[in-house]
Amino acid sequence: MKVNLKMLGDLRQYLPAGAQFNRCELVLTAGATASSVVAHLALPDEKTYLLMVNGAMVQQSDYATTYLQADDEVILFPPIKGG
Repeated sequence: MKVNLKMLGDLRQYLPAGAQFNRCELVLTAGATASSVVAHLALPDEKTYLLMVNGAMVQQSDYATTYLQADDEVILFPPIKGG
């Protein structure tokens, strides 16, 4: 199945080859989870990011149980800092 991945800010550098600007399609097996997307990207362990699926924030503790469907949109973005 295909999902749409969008990565914002400095996370764009971790997009797979062939990505256009800040997005790409990922081909995943049926039953893939948010954890599957993160594993596919091989982000450094120290990298901090937030994850949304179809506009809904997903807590890191729920990545393994957040199942994806074909054409879902997954967005990873750095935390917003303010002051």
